[in-house]
Amino acid sequence: AGFAVGVTFEVNSDTVPAGDVNDQSPAAGEMAAVGSEVDYTISLGPEQVEVPTIVDQAEADALDALDAAGLAAGDRAEDFSDTVAAGHVISQSPAAGAMADIGTAVDYVISLGVETVAVPDLTGAAADAPDAITAAGLTVGDVTQEYSDTVAAGDVISQDPVAGESVQVGSGISYVVS
Repeated sequence: AGFAVGVTFEVNSDTVPAGDVNDQSPAAGEMAAVGSEVDYTISLGPEQVEVPTIVDQAEADALDALDAAGLAAGDRAEDFSDTVAAGHVISQSPAAGAMADIGTAVDYVISLGVETVAVPDLTGAAADAPDAITAAGLTVGDVTQEYSDTVAAGDVISQDPVAGESVQVGSGISYVVS
């Protein structure tokens, strides 16, 4: 077209793909002298930031960290965790350290803490106790025997922990058989 390349700039753009011309001066269609320079701007695409680590942070702190990085809170889910305290972040997506466009939503999972279950009542036949324990998501602990003047042979005399107590899933339940 008979023009010379002028100054080239690079800027971030949310609307123009990276590598495409974002703007020029003089503008297309303007009259300019043959041989004059045309300055133009090349799009770098959307501005990106590094996703911060929010795992193990309290939810409010995690949301503040996302906001400070120019990112948004994405979908929130909840799950039990044996290792992450209740109310803290278990996982995130995209992962910490990834590069993401400004405004990208980061999904996260909040810990409900350790999953617990009520201990079943083992009163009655000791033969039924293991099934009741495993059905509740618990494990059979120590099983001992004692003589009893008040409990029939083969029935459960006592249990530890007691029926109705809330314990961590997978805990052992011990009981004494008459």
